[in-house]
Amino acid sequence: MLTTTSMSLASECVNRKFERPSPVTLVNVEYLCIIYLSIPNDPVPHWGLTPPSKLKPLAHPSTKNISLEVNGFFLKHWPFPSELARKKFLRSDFSLATSYNCPHAKEDRLIHACKLITTVFLTDDILETMSLTDGTAYNAKLVPVCRGEVLPNRNDAVEWILYDLFEEMRAKDKVLADECLEPTFEFLRSQTEDTRKHVSQLASYLDYRYRDIGQTLMIPLEKNSGKHLTIVNDIFSWEKEVKASKELHSEGAILCSSLKIVMDETGINVDGAKRLLWLLAREVELKQEDLRNEFLAIYPSCSEDLRRYMRELEYLMAGNEQWSKETVAKAYNDV
Repeated sequence: MLTTTSMSLASECVNRKFERPSPVTLVNVEYLCIIYLSIPNDPVPHWGLTPPSKLKPLAHPSTKNISLEVNGFFLKHWPFPSELARKKFLRSDFSLATSYNCPHAKEDRLIHACKLITTVFLTDDILETMSLTDGTAYNAKLVPVCRGEVLPNRNDAVEWILYDLFEEMRAKDKVLADECLEPTFEFLRSQTEDTRKHVSQLASYLDYRYRDIGQTLMIPLEKNSGKHLTIVNDIFSWEKEVKASKELHSEGAILCSSLKIVMDETGINVDGAKRLLWLLAREVELKQEDLRNEFLAIYPSCSEDLRRYMRELEYLMAGNEQWSKETVAKAYNDV
């Protein structure tokens, strides 16, 4: 049942043209449902009449050249199963995503980041075809390869690309390269955990996906930005995940998405769930601003590096959404 408080919050929000009432609970399905009922049907449910974002994306100045270099590398070395798969890969442009996510990165290190993110995305597609047991075993085999403890199988593109990449990264900066290992492992492990089959509550799901994102520092701000990445990714990847769950019939392709949870909890259809999650994404952005201001109030003398890092988290959120709008609608959901 919708409470009087929820009705009051919703009324205030509608009257103020979707500005946030205060206070508001971040994961409050009642509140979101009332706002949803006040929004006309949106012919383009990905954006359109949903509240606009205050965050502004920014791409790295060398994005085009880096994308050409990294995409060319994978077109040459990755065993795509068909010409259609190669074209879909180019339309996805994972290097563009990384360039949006890290617009101020050093160019030589950004190339490494683009290769790592691209490899992880492509490996995720492989894990999707496996059982959770087989996927876990496959991931376990990659760990010593990435650490440089064993030589890779040069006939396995995942193994030798990850091995060579981490060797190059360690040659550049061993400390930072080794710090990238565990987040990479955590992301891959999350794709093969039994938890995927049992998460049914939105808050628990977002916590689970936070490990998926692989962030480790400044936990409150990073965890909140991770929620934004998860929500936006789920909105845009839904059709792809539904197709995979129907065609692959594997545990790795089990539907594990905030859209499914919202639809199960509320009984609304997929377009309605997307609109609700767009509202939630905007709330997460406002929460990020609150968290940043709270941190600066407690630590007003924090370093400029730390302040810049907090701003970069906002570029990460905005960049992921911009990349999704530019590429995912055309390629990631190529169904």
